[in-house]
Formats: sequence, structure tokens, C-alpha cells
Amino acid sequence: MSIMQENNGCLAILSSEGSEVFDIAAGRYSKSGVNISLLLKGHSGDLVRVDRKGRDPEYIEKPCLAMLLAIQHGVLEEAAAKREFVQRGLMQRFLFCLPESKVGRRNVRPGAIPEECKAQYEKLLYKLLGDNLSSRGKEPLTLTLLDGAEKIFTLFLEELEYRLGEDLSSVKGFGSKLSGSVLRIAGILHAVGNWADNARRLAASEKNNFSRNRNRLLLRIIAPLNG
Repeated sequence: MSIMQENNGCLAILSSEGSEVFDIAAGRYSKSGVNISLLLKGHSGDLVRVDRKGRDPEYIEKPCLAMLLAIQHGVLEEAAAKREFVQRGLMQRFLFCLPESKVGRRNVRPGAIPEECKAQYEKLLYKLLGDNLSSRGKEPLTLTLLDGAEKIFTLFLEELEYRLGEDLSSVKGFGSKLSGSVLRIAGILHAVGNWADNARRLAASEKNNFSRNRNRLLLRIIAPLNG
């Protein structure tokens, strides 16, 4: 939490050994047991406050936590089996990707990434993160939906709500967070596609992002639960 507070309430956890994150969340190294409040509120942006004896209280008004974890399938199964992780909605906040193994068909002599490609990618990241990296304490940039895009998204919400009572009833916990995930990804794709002109509004012409994300995420939600 202290690191997040020092970085204007923002933090990214990127790990090739993501099982450690679940171990810590489960309280393996703490006497207080399961502690996932920061993980939950970092996803929803709710106020976080921690009071510790002998130390000044720490609080973050609008935490923003991003996580990208590579984990073994068995670790995922163990995490999903922890009742508190599921009941409090931790697992439902993740988007899962279970790629098909390519062992036996891998390219043992992959080509190097072109320097121009690496340079463009680095430029893009610095452009997207530049404002937050250089202006701590300022309000984050906000994307808004134009009327056409808002109408499309509302129709999607209505369809999703109906399906949560029908074919998605078995995955209500995950499905109830699908709309937020779709909107987040549509916003990221918009920012990447418009990084040069700093466009702040999503237009109806970007409706395909909603549709593609919805269908792909539905598959990602259901596949791990059925496998």
C-alpha cells in the first residue's frame, strides 16, 4: 500500500510467478489471515484506508491496481477453491487466458524483434503513461462516451442483464463484471488507436470494440470454469 500511495494511488503488479500474489493474499506470510481488501478496492477504485499502531494512517482515495500474472493451471485451481476469494469477488475480477500449449510445435529459432517495432512500442507506452508519470497529484484523464457509443453500450448492458438470468446464470459473479471489463478494454484500445491526437471521447464508430470484446470475454469467462 505504501508504494501505491507514493505513486499517486497507481500500481501495476507484473509477475512471471503469479502464485506468490495469491500466497500473500491468502495470508501465508501474515498472522491476520486472508487480506484482499487492497486487491478488491484497487480494481473498483474505492477508498482504501489503513490504520497501524504507532504509524500515521495511510489512505488512497481512488486506488488503481493493474495485474498481469503468469501462473500454472494448478495454482489457478487452488485459488478458485478458496471460498473467501470467490465469495468476496476476487477471482471474478480477473480475466483469464488459457492458451493452447505449443510444446512440440514451437519455433526453436524465433527471429529478433525489429528495432523499429521496439522503438514504436516504447514511444507508445511513454505517450500513454506520460501524463501520470510526470504529474503526480493531478486528476487522471477521463474518457467519455459520445451519444452513439453510449447507446450501443446501454443496449449491451440490457442484453447482458437478460443473459445473466438465462444462459449465463451459472457464472453470474463473473458475468456481472463483464460490462466493466469490456468498457475498460474498449478504452485501452481507443487510447492506443488515438494516442497521437489525445482523443478523449469514444465514438459510435468504435462500437466493434464493444462487440469483439464482449464475445471474446464471454469465452474467456466460461472456458476456465468448464475446464
